[in-house]
Amino acid sequence: MCKIKSAVLIDNCAINNFLNSKILESYGITNLISFNNPNKALDYLKETNYRYQLILVDIFMPIMDGFEFIDTFYDLKINKKHGKLIILSSTMDPYHNEMSKMKKIKIIEKPLSIDKILLNMNVN
Repeated sequence: MCKIKSAVLIDNCAINNFLNSKILESYGITNLISFNNPNKALDYLKETNYRYQLILVDIFMPIMDGFEFIDTFYDLKINKKHGKLIILSSTMDPYHNEMSKMKKIKIIEKPLSIDKILLNMNVN
């Protein structure tokens, strides 16, 4: 089991959120919430008093992409309330890799696995 117990999933695809939640639950992450709309996720994360250890955000979303989400997340200073933010991507585009390096955000290629998360969080 991993030390992470809480996570937020943000992906416009409900199936991806469902599958990723099942993967995370299988490793003992018990407090999970998912959002199909990144704006609703930002509102929730800004207002909640609960501190989530991990936030996984998809890079390709129609309302706001993962990098726009990250910019807003930091502009609103939500990062001070919560743990690690990691981008999920179905393609490891060189541009996305460069953007993630510039923003100092880790990027994980789908499909999600706990090993990929732990490697990018430096915990076990």
